[in-house]
Amino acid sequence: MRSAIFICATLLLNNLCRGDELTPYKFRTLAVNPDPIEGLYVNSSNEFKELKFARNFLSSSFDVQVQNALNLYHQIPGEGGETTFALHSQIPIPSGSTQGVLIGLTGANGPMFNIIDDNLDAARNTDWMLVNATKENLVFNVGDSLAPIPIASGKSVMHTVKAKPGGGALVKVAFRQEEEWKKFYSSVWPIYEDQRYFILFVPNGDSVRLVKYFDVVQ
Repeated sequence: MRSAIFICATLLLNNLCRGDELTPYKFRTLAVNPDPIEGLYVNSSNEFKELKFARNFLSSSFDVQVQNALNLYHQIPGEGGETTFALHSQIPIPSGSTQGVLIGLTGANGPMFNIIDDNLDAARNTDWMLVNATKENLVFNVGDSLAPIPIASGKSVMHTVKAKPGGGALVKVAFRQEEEWKKFYSSVWPIYEDQRYFILFVPNGDSVRLVKYFDVVQ
């Protein structure tokens, strides 16, 4: 529970409010832990659509109009026994974002949410999304690159890797500990022509855990 709260709090610090104008927004959903997230809706073109959260892949996209935040709704009993929709929560959208991923986490007090800015329409198989939901500053390295990618605590980074489909790439990740970089992950990942990696770093005791998801691209 405390881990889920920390992940949400860390990511929320990076989400700044937008202006007051009503603007189009496209997003998909992703669940971090296996507990179900159900009964939540968004208003899309004056129709309430139920959100689906899966733990191992991103959902299909939803198109909505937003003003400062993404509004989530739930059903409540109305007059005469009819069901109506009421505002459940408002999720801040990162400043300047037009597309993103709604990440859901479950805890003892119900689900918690954050939105990560992501270029859903233009992303290619080599455009990997890196999300750091820990208190640690991380460095991410792919292949033989001499310029590791820094990922500050609470930040997300879109990184384009130089790797060809059908091959593999050595992935290494480290975090700073007592003035030294401590490598906590090293593995060879296959490169797919029609999929990219969406990578989430979460707290794991005194260390960091890497959770990777596959995202289908055109």
